[in-house]
Amino acid sequence: MQLKERDSFKSFSNQRKCTVNRMLRKSMLSLYSRLSNKQPPAKKENPKKLTEAEEALRQERWKRLSKPRPDPSKEQEKKKALKPEKQEKQTKLPKGFGFMQKGKGGGSSLRRFKNLSKPKQYEPDEPKEWILTNNMKYYTPSERIIKISKPRIYESFDPEEVFRVKEKALSYKATERIRVLALPPVYQHKPEVKESPFKTNPNALKAKTSQRIVELATPKDFFDKHTRANPFKVSPKALRATITPRLRELAKPKTYAI
Repeated sequence: MQLKERDSFKSFSNQRKCTVNRMLRKSMLSLYSRLSNKQPPAKKENPKKLTEAEEALRQERWKRLSKPRPDPSKEQEKKKALKPEKQEKQTKLPKGFGFMQKGKGGGSSLRRFKNLSKPKQYEPDEPKEWILTNNMKYYTPSERIIKISKPRIYESFDPEEVFRVKEKALSYKATERIRVLALPPVYQHKPEVKESPFKTNPNALKAKTSQRIVELATPKDFFDKHTRANPFKVSPKALRATITPRLRELAKPKTYAI
């Protein structure tokens, strides 16, 4: 920052100026600068000159803001004083409410209410008499209707026919493809069987173990924390302990009144 404030900074090349700015930005955005709440310097922008129209609008706005705000309660009182008092409107009852008003057509409205008050009359659903018409008498049914109208005839079950073999199945000759598919599958891969299974591989005899394999091969030493080497030994802290009055009260046996 001190280097940028000097006059000699202006004579630097553009590349050198970019490196200085990059280092400053990197340091400003670091953790320590954030803790101290430092921020990069902002560029100073010169205020733009307003036009004549913008300046006139600005002056008008300042005049409008300089005036004090009117009190809303006083304005409401003025409006009430200027407005004449309105007479309360009489609620109009609907036609047919409590009494009937005679319309222009005489008793048309009353006749309408009488018709609506009558109960609805429904036609009785009685079965009609069956009559043989000419179309029914001289009707010719189609082949499909005759076929559907006939009852189904079920064949009688014969248990001997279940085990009877068809003549075509007896005289059937298998093709070459079916014979190939009927053969059992032959696996080309044969499992390798060693001559002597107890013989060690020569490469295994020449192998050298690494330090990591030796570490993994060594058994772990587990320390048992639950069992003590000398269970009858009393700890030195227990020997130096002092009994509190509360512990003495708790150590006393309870006495029950008989």
